[in-house]
Amino acid sequence: MYQNGCNAYRQSAGNMVEDSSVVLIKLYDGALRFLSLARRGIMEKKANVRGENISKVMAIVNELDCALDMEKGGELSIQLASLYRFAMDKLTAANQRNDLGALGEVENILGTLKEGFAAAAAKAKTDRETTVLPDKPTAAPQEGVRFAV
Repeated sequence: MYQNGCNAYRQSAGNMVEDSSVVLIKLYDGALRFLSLARRGIMEKKANVRGENISKVMAIVNELDCALDMEKGGELSIQLASLYRFAMDKLTAANQRNDLGALGEVENILGTLKEGFAAAAAKAKTDRETTVLPDKPTAAPQEGVRFAV
């Protein structure tokens, strides 16, 4: 009975983490796709295509920034927030000046972040799959282990 409950918990917890990782990676994929379309808009001198797609990237980056948990994320959240703000500034410049270089910088940042989060999600999934829970709960604390109550 205990093992069944642990397996159910592990599966549901794993699905939640996996789902949020998948969503995060899809957001980065979407932003990169819109950057590509914005690049095409600049190259083809289509201001509406450029502007619409840069706006979509900005909306995604803004949501990523707003979703950061500064308390739990600590230094990592601070660094991500800084990168997101830098990307927003570059997107604004790209939109105002048809700057392909600025789009390239944002593409590099978001592509690197996507790869990093994808690798972390894959490692977390592997770790979850290899974690073994005990068959029975331990009734008494182990010798030498202290608990704060």
